[in-house]
Amino acid sequence: IITILELPTAIISAGGDSICEGESVPIAFTLQNGLSPYNVNYTINGVITTTSFNISGVNTLILSPSTTTVYSLLDITDANNCFNTANDSATIDVYEKVDVIINGGGDICNDGSQATIYITTSDSTFVNITYTDGFLPIILSGNGPFEIITYHEVFYMITDVVDIHGCEGSYSGIAIITVN
Repeated sequence: IITILELPTAIISAGGDSICEGESVPIAFTLQNGLSPYNVNYTINGVITTTSFNISGVNTLILSPSTTTVYSLLDITDANNCFNTANDSATIDVYEKVDVIINGGGDICNDGSQATIYITTSDSTFVNITYTDGFLPIILSGNGPFEIITYHEVFYMITDVVDIHGCEGSYSGIAIITVN
């Protein structure tokens, strides 16, 4: 008697197309046919890796890529040592956090002189920057860098940064203007 065994199959999918730097995303390996456990060979940005899965159906890995990453299936082997090629991929775009720095200001005379506050960003991504002038929150939107020219004695500080993708950025620095 000759028994013909089903070839195992594999497909891959991501729980989203994009994430912010530092976030996690589920990657689902759907394994069908054949006999578990399975060994799946795939590449991560061209580097070959192997993962063993004990069950058929959907197997999920929670991953945190630090840069845009392509997961490409190569092949699958089941417990019967049946081998099959796989040709599927999932790409996760990773948006880097925008770093924002505020500085400038200084001492000015009480004669209408002005001081400049500088807000610089680590890249040209569109951002919404919330800062305070010591009294009110103010939202500044656009592609940095930004300049604020003022003649008021105030303490400027950033309180929030969110880019166009909804990613929270980091921020630092203060700017103090003193009127003499």
